[in-house]
Amino acid sequence: MSASDPSGPAVWEAPFSDAFSDDTGTYPFGTLSKTASHVTTLPSTADAALRLARVTAGSRFVDLGCGVGRVCNRARETTGCEALGIDMCEGEIAEAAAAAGGSGAEYVVGDVFDAERLIAERPGFGEGDWPSVVLFTFLIPTLMNSRKFQALLGGLMDRGAVVVSYCYHPEGWEPTERDERMNVNLYKR
Repeated sequence: MSASDPSGPAVWEAPFSDAFSDDTGTYPFGTLSKTASHVTTLPSTADAALRLARVTAGSRFVDLGCGVGRVCNRARETTGCEALGIDMCEGEIAEAAAAAGGSGAEYVVGDVFDAERLIAERPGFGEGDWPSVVLFTFLIPTLMNSRKFQALLGGLMDRGAVVVSYCYHPEGWEPTERDERMNVNLYKR
């Protein structure tokens, strides 16, 4: 499948393929789409992120680019926190919701750039609750390091949210804490 012909061979056209020029060999599993890599996050990575961010039952955990929901479901199952996954892939959101069963993790189809609105619209994630919000990211470098995305994260951090990134971290940001073994960083203001 190509970016211009979804039925064709699996060839990706620039500039999307440029985002993966340094790391396609890193992931022998998962899939690539026109806008993102879909690579499963391991439970040990999710656990490291939850530990680093000190996620508890009173936290509101948001996975930006949640894919099939493994991190959100893990957060909900292991801590009892409110968990929300946001992804623009309807199929993956459907799979995430099915995997959540009755656990209480919620999923919404949406663009990560609309995260502030999508979060504020959810019951339990309202306007005054930003200090309890943990934003998890495992996003491609071109998105993670875009000025627009960094401005979104920075604005939410100014309101009290914390950011936990896995694998790809915001360039120029100094982490508050890090788990070097698991390549997970925590950012807060």
